[in-house]
Order: sequence, then structure tokens, then C-alpha cells
Amino acid sequence: MARKVNPTTRFYEFRPGKHGYARFWITDDGCLTCITDYGNYAYWWGSPGCEFREFLTSCDTDYVANKLGGGRDEFDGEQTVENIKDCILRRRRELRLTRYEARREWEELPGSCFDSSDDFAHWMHRTKLEDAWELSSYCVPHRVQAFMKHVWPLLVAKLKHELASEEAA
Repeated sequence: MARKVNPTTRFYEFRPGKHGYARFWITDDGCLTCITDYGNYAYWWGSPGCEFREFLTSCDTDYVANKLGGGRDEFDGEQTVENIKDCILRRRRELRLTRYEARREWEELPGSCFDSSDDFAHWMHRTKLEDAWELSSYCVPHRVQAFMKHVWPLLVAKLKHELASEEAA
């Protein structure tokens, strides 16, 4: 798709929840800009392959979240603990850990999650599990997840309605 010199810009505004706000600017050359209570985001899809509003309505929410949130870079303490527990159980079944070693590792874990990546780092100094660093998990930032849950559906519904109205006319 050739880059447009003066792309058309569309503006949308929503009030999610009682006191929330969200403003969107969409250009027909593939640029999306969002200013919201859930954070400010922007991304440019250089070649969406179809009309950009149509493209946005067809995107998987995880795909958009990764683009807007910069990927999975927020430490996920809860999933990390689950990964460690699965590892302990698997290694115990494979007889790679004794009953005593498995119990010791289990007792070293926090209740349901690590509060931070620092807590995970401290645990790593205490554990005897090989390659323990591989058990850490990262997710799309929670603010982006909230944006995708509370705001994104409003934009997608508006775009679908707008496209349907244009097609009917």
C-alpha cells in the first residue's frame, strides 16, 4: 500500500464507565492513536491489507494488545508460581526430585504469587531447581488488558456499525 500524503483522519470519543474517557484517532493509512483512562497508545500498521477500520474490527484482541502494549513485558507473579508448581510436580513424577526435595521447593514458594520480579529473583537464589529462570512468566501489561476489556469493544462496535451503515448507503 503506497503511503498517503494526506490520509483521512477519523475521530471517536467514548465514556466507558461512569467517569472514564477514551479518544481515538484513526487514519486511513493504518495509524491508530488512543488517549484513555487506561493509558495512551499508538501503533501504525503500514499495510493492513484492507480498509483500515475493517482491519481493526477483524483483529484478535491479543494481537492488538501486544501491538499497543509493546508485547509481554510485565512480570506475571501468579503464572510464574503456577509454572514452578507444575515443574515440581512433573520432576517429582519423573523421579528427578526426591519427596524431600519436592517438599522443600514447594515450601519455598509464596502463597499464590510473587509480588514482584525481585521476589522471584530472591527465590531463584534459594531454589535448587535447574534452569529456574525459565519458569518466569510475563504478560501484556495489566493496564493494556483493562483497556482491551473495557474500551476496545466500544471502538470495534462503533466501527462495525459505521462500516455497515456505509455499505447500506
